Order: sequence, then C-alpha cells, then structure tokens
Amino acid sequence: MSKQPITKTEKLNSLYDQWIIAKPEYASCFIRDGIIDEVEYDRAKCKILYVGKEPNHSGGQQEADFRSEWRRGEASYPFAYRIGEWTSGMLNGFPAYQDAVAKRTDCLRQIAFLNVKKSGGGRSVSKREIDAHVDDIQLEFLHCQLNIIDPDIVVLGLGFNQKLLVRLFPNLTTQPVQTQCGIMVAAEGKRKIIDFYHPSYWKLSPSVSYGQL
Repeated sequence: MSKQPITKTEKLNSLYDQWIIAKPEYASCFIRDGIIDEVEYDRAKCKILYVGKEPNHSGGQQEADFRSEWRRGEASYPFAYRIGEWTSGMLNGFPAYQDAVAKRTDCLRQIAFLNVKKSGGGRSVSKREIDAHVDDIQLEFLHCQLNIIDPDIVVLGLGFNQKLLVRLFPNLTTQPVQTQCGIMVAAEGKRKIIDFYHPSYWKLSPSVSYGQL
C-alpha cells in the first residue's frame, strides 16, 4: 500500500516543532496558526491568507492552537467577524455587505491565518517591536510557512509596515501601488498582496472596510 502524501497541515506542524527548537523563547508559549481547515482551504475558489502581528493572547505564557477555535466555528469577536466578512466578499464576488455577514462564520474555515510573532501579547504592539522580533531565524521560518500555505491572495494587517512587507515578500514582481482608497497592492508572480487595515481597526465601520477591499 502506497503512503498517503503529507498534508500541508502536517508540514506546518513539523515546521512548528523545528521553530520552537530554533527559537528557545517560544518554548511552552508557541501559538500555532496557519491553514484553518485544509479540506475547506483546498476547496476555496482562491487561497486567501491573512497576516497579523501577534496573537491577542495575554492570558499567560502557554501554548495554544489558533486554528482549532475557528475550525469549530466558535470565533465570536469583531476580529474574526471582519476576516469572515472580507473572505465572504472575495470568494463570492463581493455581494451586499449583509449577505457577506450571513456567511462570515463558515468562511473562516476556508482561509489561512498567520501571526508574525508566535507568542501571545496584548491588543497593541509597535512596528519597532515587530521589526526587532523578526530576526533572520524568524524570517526564515516565516518564509517556510508562507511557502507551505502557498496562497493566491495575501491580506496584510501589519499596520501598513512597508519594511516588513518587503522582508516577507522579497521577490515582488510588482511594487506596491496605491489604490483610490489609499490601500497598497503589490504582486509576487500571480500572488496578489494587499496591505490592508488590521481587522480590529476601529476608525472605519465594518461595511466601509469591506467596501474598500
């Protein structure tokens, strides 16, 4: 009997084990992320990855798996709502906002999500802190994670950090160009990269941020 091919989720889990060994500060506090539900991700019309700064996990230094809550459909907070709505729009041709809201929970299982920093923090972390955290070792593992997930569209929620965008995607084939809404869009081959608002950004109403994608 032939062996089953290794899944992307298995590759990611193996990568995380190596990551923790290479970065001892992550011991006992690494928060796993990536593809929420691989079956649903593979079925999606396009593969969408969201990139955040760090997990909002201030309950202490402990390991966790970000994916399981969203896979079970239990993410009931604005951060997850926005990502679900944006995903619903991109996968369904941007229907009316209320139609996107109705499908937002199911859409969370069709995406991938990664945080640049893998240990929990609070509600806010500065660009300087994130840039300092992403040393050469961290960047190498992030590139490996991106290669495994292999998305068609990447939505960055990094606070418009152009320096980090270029470090994460050093092989841009189209440099960032500003849209009419002030959003930066770049390309890496066929991959589209959207430098967008953080999902918890409160100065725009949910329907307005949805419309700007």
